[in-house]
Amino acid sequence: MVAAPIIATNAGASPDVPAAPKTASCPTTTTFDPSTTTVPCTTTSIYIPPIPTTTSTSTTTTTAPPLDPAKPAVPECRGLNGPAPAGVAPSNTHFEAIRCTFQLNLLVPIYQPANGAFMPGVLVNRLDVAQVLIRLQDLLRERLAGAPVPTTTTTTAPTTTTTVAPPVFNDLPDEMTANEKFQALLEAGIYKGGADGTFDPDGQMTREQFAAIMARLLGVHGVGTPPAAPNPFADVTGWAQGYIAAVSEVGLIQGFGDGTFKPGGFVTSAHVATVVARFLAIPQLQS
Repeated sequence: MVAAPIIATNAGASPDVPAAPKTASCPTTTTFDPSTTTVPCTTTSIYIPPIPTTTSTSTTTTTAPPLDPAKPAVPECRGLNGPAPAGVAPSNTHFEAIRCTFQLNLLVPIYQPANGAFMPGVLVNRLDVAQVLIRLQDLLRERLAGAPVPTTTTTTAPTTTTTVAPPVFNDLPDEMTANEKFQALLEAGIYKGGADGTFDPDGQMTREQFAAIMARLLGVHGVGTPPAAPNPFADVTGWAQGYIAAVSEVGLIQGFGDGTFKPGGFVTSAHVATVVARFLAIPQLQS
């Protein structure tokens, strides 16, 4: 069952865009194979011939089942028996995702232990999410470093790369301006500022901004690009629709039962934990 994302109402937020637009009883009759020596039941059984079937020559294509948002299959979380942070009950829809990402120390930037509890419904700002993504990128690098070494050698032609300087924002705290990992997010184009040249670090993250950032992160790791086809949500138009369609397609961020996405809704700490856990569970990123 896909859980509805947590949102809070937004009253107008600056889009994350560049200068361009924004043991049961046994039955009395049991079917079994008489060629076997084991009788599947202790009561009297009779042999019922199987119904003949025809063999189809058609070829079917099977696809992997969608990610279960309640229990994302994050390799790093397998075998971890630590608790979830205080304040998150096992009945919480996002419990496993929060527990997983908490154990991996990914939630430090949005975990506010002043009152000894993690508050799933607290709104997060743009800089908070950036700091979570820095930790996510570190974990992905560790995963890649631990991947098996290929047994075959491939030769590729040399390529020329052009380094693009990250944008400069005058409203960033000094420690982030000097943070190389944060600057790498900017340089890769994962994070963008507003049309006015500001980053708005304290601005509350909206669902469409978060969708755009996670879609770009998918692209950096080679997991698709925003599709050109229209997105499936009735209330999404404009600059973010390709990004929203991309994250929806892989199950990172989903819409609501009424067919809407609520792009201007604010993102909560539980939402961040869940999306990050889903990201780590994407099959293409498992090695």
